[in-house]
Amino acid sequence: NQMAKLLAVGLQKNPSVKLMYPVEANEVFVRLPQALIDCWQVQGARFYDWQKDDKGTVIRLVTSFATTKEQVEGFLGLINL
Repeated sequence: NQMAKLLAVGLQKNPSVKLMYPVEANEVFVRLPQALIDCWQVQGARFYDWQKDDKGTVIRLVTSFATTKEQVEGFLGLINL
């Protein structure tokens, strides 16, 4: 859960990212504009599309007990945050 919280804090530094729910477990749900999703995927980010609506797409990011701080920071670096 600590790594999910670290991920959420890092993601929220981007004004285009909207955290959808408080992080209470190992999943982070954020709404992104499609242009940002496309950019992240081109850079190699992998994640699950959760829900699409007229405001963007909510994606689900999942950490595990084995996720390290370095992996979270690497993902945030990958997506230029």
